[in-house]
Amino acid sequence: ILQALVLLLMAGPTLADAALTLVTTVGKASDYCFIPAEPHNCSVPAATSVTVDAGEDFAVGYTITNTGTVMLDTHTLIDSVLGIILNTFNYELPPGASAFITHRGTAPLTSGDVTYTASWVATNAGGDSASTNGSYHVVVPAPAFEMESTVGKAATHCTNPGNPADCSIPTVDHVVAEPGEPLVSAYLTTNTGLVTLAEHDLSDSV
Repeated sequence: ILQALVLLLMAGPTLADAALTLVTTVGKASDYCFIPAEPHNCSVPAATSVTVDAGEDFAVGYTITNTGTVMLDTHTLIDSVLGIILNTFNYELPPGASAFITHRGTAPLTSGDVTYTASWVATNAGGDSASTNGSYHVVVPAPAFEMESTVGKAATHCTNPGNPADCSIPTVDHVVAEPGEPLVSAYLTTNTGLVTLAEHDLSDSV
């Protein structure tokens, strides 16, 4: 009799299991978003890291999968930097089903590799609850550039010595000239980094 009771207990019904899996991805907003005024109207990016200019917009995809055995119908999604994306949002997500939401963010104004984390919590009226976390990276490279300066006689390089726009670019970094002789200087800069350089200041010691 005792053995039969133990077998009956072992064969009894299993408890419901609530479980979630979150996948977070990121990409440039210019590649995945087409209506700037609607932050959620973007397609889901494919990567877990994106390299963008300082202050450039990016798109994040949050893909959730119900990996448990119960329906989950209330959802809260919080991004560590972008804030609350969903707040007790009503949506029925049955076992085995997936859903996604996208959101736009703006990259920091300083260079660096920032890790963003996301937390998704889902519940149902029966008291079942599950949570999961994800992360992605936004990389803002530091600016980098090189400059080459050259100089030459205006009489050689300029068809109109009074107008620098009419001068060709000298090819040497030194010149032998008479006192008071007009010269032309050229400054060639090359962006050797990974970000766009939009504003420039140039000064010459003389």
